[in-house]
Order: sequence, then C-alpha cells, then structure tokens
Amino acid sequence: LNEPLNEPLNEPLNEPLNKNDDETRKPTNGRQEAIIAIIRETPNIRRDILAQKLNISVATLGRELKVLREKGYIGSTE
Repeated sequence: LNEPLNEPLNEPLNEPLNKNDDETRKPTNGRQEAIIAIIRETPNIRRDILAQKLNISVATLGRELKVLREKGYIGSTE
C-alpha cells in the first residue's frame, strides 16, 4: 500500500574514495611529514617552538595537529 512509486534509477558508478584505510592514514603534505619528524625527534616540543621551526603560525600548526590526531599519527596531551 505505502510502497514507493519509483525505484532509484541510478546506481553509484564509483567505489568510495577512502576505501583503503592505509591511504587515509598517510600525511597529506610535506608539512605534516615534517611535523611528525620533529615531534619524533623532540617529543616534548612546545607548539610555539614547533611553529617557529616550520615558519608557520601557531593557528596553522593547530590545524595540522588536529588532522594528524584525527588520522592517528599523534596523540593528544590535552
């Protein structure tokens, strides 16, 4: 009685973009790779010093750290 009148006409043509978990875990840019390298070298480095080494603002560093935390590369100390 209350069945839909039409079935969907199109099926998805492509596979999901982020199918491979390994691909989603890769740093997306050289800056993120540099951040990881510096943190490994100096685990207790302060954000302001890390930002200065990378020649970026603390706000930009915060955004990069957020992405790296979401991808599981770094943990949170907060």
